[in-house]
Amino acid sequence: MELTDRNSASRGATGVRKTMPLGWLLAESRPHVVRSMESWIRVANSEVQMIGYKEISSQEDMEVLLNKMAGFHDSLTKEFHIINRAYVLPDHCMVMGFRFDGQLLVQSQLPPYALELVCSNILELHINSPEGYWSAGGKVRIIGRSVEKAVELNFDKAMKIVTERLFYCERSDWLGHRAFLGSEVPSVDAVAASKIEGKWRQCSVCSDAWEEEDRICFSLCPGCGRLTECPSA
Repeated sequence: MELTDRNSASRGATGVRKTMPLGWLLAESRPHVVRSMESWIRVANSEVQMIGYKEISSQEDMEVLLNKMAGFHDSLTKEFHIINRAYVLPDHCMVMGFRFDGQLLVQSQLPPYALELVCSNILELHINSPEGYWSAGGKVRIIGRSVEKAVELNFDKAMKIVTERLFYCERSDWLGHRAFLGSEVPSVDAVAASKIEGKWRQCSVCSDAWEEEDRICFSLCPGCGRLTECPSA
């Protein structure tokens, strides 16, 4: 399915998008977006997958996480963002990449005080209460059916998550009442974007460039519509 015909494009003065070859300069509207072909190839071939996150891939990894968070004692889930990777296009066609991914922020009274959890392919989810947790348990199970294994987290009887892959990152300063999670849920399928100058970043797939806040790592490319990850963000 062809999702877009706007790859490697820039906007002209009339607002019409013009196709440009990979590595060309967006000279008129974005004179500072300069990349040599060698740099483009290096960025396009680079692998960026959940940079800064640790994955729970074994029971030993799970025990490390539980010990780090003191068994999630005196903690609570502050935010929960869930997204279906399938969607309906403006022309009403459905892109059927059905998969629930999720992002949680858990705040705690104990160090490291706040933890971001990212779930890739949520298989089971139960939310029973918003109250704080006394403790949590977790295990890595071999399934061998539709997915090879599943990672399970149980927060008392308040919440249970079973997901194919689980990542986490310490966010010690994400405390307080405001929302901290970004608009895009991190994904293992994100493509690379490179930081250029100021707030500008550039997609390694279609070469489009756009402005984004430095604190935001995962961002949608306005050219090809792919979710990008910017390692330098």
